[in-house]
Amino acid sequence: MDLIIKNGKVVTAEKTLVADVGIEKGKIKAIGKNIKCACPDVKIIDAKGMLVMPGGVDVHVHLNLFVSNTCSEEWDTATAGAACGGVTTVIDFAYQELGGSLKKAVEDRQADASGKVCIDYSLHAGITDWNDNIKT
Repeated sequence: MDLIIKNGKVVTAEKTLVADVGIEKGKIKAIGKNIKCACPDVKIIDAKGMLVMPGGVDVHVHLNLFVSNTCSEEWDTATAGAACGGVTTVIDFAYQELGGSLKKAVEDRQADASGKVCIDYSLHAGITDWNDNIKT
């Protein structure tokens, strides 16, 4: 493990308990009392009196989309702001162009987001034109 968060009030889907959280390469490996690691570089955070919670998911965002020549929030600023508020994943939209395919809509949005996001993201493809290209 490379990080242990100790003594926090850990909130899970099933319960809340005072415990330690052991993390390795950004993934939770253990939740329990008195987690120890002999690793020389392990970072310890004392979270006594604090909540230790999973990150939130914002399921409906519109990033770098233009409406009436006005751009909604950009990928970089929006995801940085989300991270500061405890959101670790956003779900944005990939709208199909008229005559285009859903695959291209998703690929275009991925290219637009590439190198700009600082949290996880997903895309919800939106059908705007039913055509033979939908399958490709």
